[in-house]
Amino acid sequence: ERWAPEVSGTCPQHFWYKLAASWARDKTILDVGAGTGYGIDMIRAVRPRMIVGIDPAPMRGDIAPQPLGAFSNQSYEGVLVIDVIEHVEDDAGFLKQLLRVAREFVFISTPNWNRWRCQNEFHCREYTPDELGVLLSGLRCTYWSADDNGGVKPIATLAEAESHFGVRIEVG
Repeated sequence: ERWAPEVSGTCPQHFWYKLAASWARDKTILDVGAGTGYGIDMIRAVRPRMIVGIDPAPMRGDIAPQPLGAFSNQSYEGVLVIDVIEHVEDDAGFLKQLLRVAREFVFISTPNWNRWRCQNEFHCREYTPDELGVLLSGLRCTYWSADDNGGVKPIATLAEAESHFGVRIEVG
C-alpha cells in the first residue's frame, strides 16, 4: 500500500469518527491510516474492547507502521478507513485486504470528486458517485453524506452525497 503523509489541518475527520464511535463500544477496531491518532482517542472514549491504529508514517508511539497483510483474516470486528482510500493506488486490492481483516464491518469515508475536484495533491484519485459505486459493486453497504460543515446524514444512494461519502460495508 502507498499513502501520502497526512497533512495537518486538512479536512477534519471528527464527524466520521463520531459516527464510527456509535458502532465501536465493546468491539475490536482497527483504524487504518490513523495518522496523528486523533480518531483513536475519539473511539477510546466509547470504550471499545480494543482499538489499534496503523499508518505507514505513524505520528505517535501507539500507532504501528504495520501493513494490512500482517493481520490475520477476520482479526477485528470493525475496520475504519477515514479519508484514506483516495491515497491508495490499488484501491480494489486495498478494499479486498480491508474486507479480509474485518469480521463485521468496514467503514470507509472519502471526498466526493463532484465537490472537491481532487484539489489535494496527495490524493491518487477522488471518486464520483458512479466510480465509488463500481468499486463497491456487489457489497452490502449503507451510505452517509457529510456536508462542508460536518453534518452527517444517512442517504439512500451515493448520488445523494454532498461533500464526502461515508460507506459502511457489512462483512460476513
